[in-house]
Amino acid sequence: MAAMVARRRCHCRMRGRLNTLIDYRYQQHFKAGTGTHGMGATAPVPTAPKKVLRVPIGTQIFAEDNETLLADLTEIGQRIVLARGGNGGFGNARFKGAGQSRAAPCQSGLEGRDAWLWLRLKLIADIGLLGCPMPANQHCLPVSAARAENC
Repeated sequence: MAAMVARRRCHCRMRGRLNTLIDYRYQQHFKAGTGTHGMGATAPVPTAPKKVLRVPIGTQIFAEDNETLLADLTEIGQRIVLARGGNGGFGNARFKGAGQSRAAPCQSGLEGRDAWLWLRLKLIADIGLLGCPMPANQHCLPVSAARAENC
């Protein structure tokens, strides 16, 4: 289980090749960039680039209380938005009125939403033991090289 903080436009995306959450054990805080401030004239204002977190299949995302399930990612390519980002600011031309010769100052970009989230990975066992070895056979066969029919 890994705790993490998602800030400003964080997305979670499924990846088929990953099989653990070890990447989030030591880096737990993720923050996407800030949206640009308003510019002069009628320049378009880009929002912040999104931050994509890649998780393995079977990851569950819980809210801060560690009980409320937000998402259960079970398919490859599945996406979910964890924290919405803030909007970019407006430029000077947006605030200019018909009777004004000068526009008001530009507006700064808005902050995004912060979220504390818990990631939990559902595991499926790759190996199972069906019984105890016979008393006559005291040594155990290595699991990787076991080819015997009788233990």
